[in-house]
Amino acid sequence: MKRRQVTIIVLVVVVVVVVVVVVAVAAAALVVVVVVVVVAVAAAATLVVVVVAAAAATPPLENIASISILHHFSLS
Repeated sequence: MKRRQVTIIVLVVVVVVVVVVVVAVAAAALVVVVVVVVVAVAAAATLVVVVVAAAAATPPLENIASISILHHFSLS
């Protein structure tokens, strides 16, 4: 083999290795982004569920006001 052919083969191998490494790093970064998005969506959904449950468990303000007024008069 001529020296020039060896140089071309080495360059092709280096380019292929670099492309494979770049694609692997990009795929890993994409996986990280997907995991972060899934965790963020799950956290947001959990927050919505907690807020809705808290809102459902909290009595309306009118009931709180009437109870406190009745309590005030019953103590007098």
